[in-house]
Amino acid sequence: LLQTEIDQRTNRDLEKRIKSAKLPVNYNLDHYDYSFLNGISKQQLNQLRECLWLEQNYNVVLMGPSGTGKTFIAAGLCYDALKTGYKAYFRTMEQINETLIMKDITRSALLEYNKLLKAHLLVIDDIMMFALEKKQAVQLFNFINHLHEKASFIVTTNKSPEEWVKLLDDAVIATALLDRILYR
Repeated sequence: LLQTEIDQRTNRDLEKRIKSAKLPVNYNLDHYDYSFLNGISKQQLNQLRECLWLEQNYNVVLMGPSGTGKTFIAAGLCYDALKTGYKAYFRTMEQINETLIMKDITRSALLEYNKLLKAHLLVIDDIMMFALEKKQAVQLFNFINHLHEKASFIVTTNKSPEEWVKLLDDAVIATALLDRILYR
């Protein structure tokens, strides 16, 4: 009877964390098609799925053109982290940017911001898809800098680091941002 209660509570907790993570529709890496060539081997993916890298706050950067499965892999790793018991969140760059802009204006954005600051893992999908204004770039840097070495990141992008400088229109911020993400 006690084991049934523990199992139910564990399942409810996982369901709440999955809902809060805001994963996209497809995220289960058990259904991953390994015949699709995108630069990541089955062994590499299985090693990432063990989530040992989260304990040391390592980051994962998935870079490549659209349609290569970056978002699916990132969401799947986020789901695996949730199953392991980590606080993990999946957000697009647009959602992060909106939260950073609105956190001083609305209570819901401030709650979201504070929740993200407590993450063990934060997935930022499609980072640097669009150019950011100087103020937005500074807010993004401050946010990532605050989480630096406290949480792990999975970042998906289709832009090279050189293109980040152009999109941010500031080499210093781009270098500092990349330094935090590529640190581990």
